Amino acid sequence: MVSIPKVINRMHEEVSAVCPIVSVSIGEIGNSSSVTFVPHEDATPAQIAAAQTVIDNFDWSDNVQKSWEVDDLRRKAKALYDQGQNEQDKVMKAAALVSLDTDNYLLGLINQLRAEHGMNPKPDITKQQLKQAIEDKLDTGDAD
Repeated sequence: MVSIPKVINRMHEEVSAVCPIVSVSIGEIGNSSSVTFVPHEDATPAQIAAAQTVIDNFDWSDNVQKSWEVDDLRRKAKALYDQGQNEQDKVMKAAALVSLDTDNYLLGLINQLRAEHGMNPKPDITKQQLKQAIEDKLDTGDAD
């Protein structure tokens, strides 16, 4: 069963991608003719027409909605790394950074062995590389 607020969020996202809007309203889930929207005063006639086309062609299927919800969670999770404000967000970021410190410590030990065998050292893993690795895990669905 789909969540009505999440369907509204997806509809709003898809319509606002082609037209600046104030709001969107769904009268009946699954019925595009029951959808209304209020375009922003700066919206052009072409943008308003594009918004109506999005509404007319909106895919109401559960599969598309569920896929959008997963993607939406992934987008929000990525934003938490940089913008997380609550205690849980900070703890999760701290845990990732502790793991980074541990990885770099172990990498230092490996580099000592590499030096003993005349091999070049590997550079430390950066915070940016950690962030990218987290985003990659989110993108592949490993964290779902």
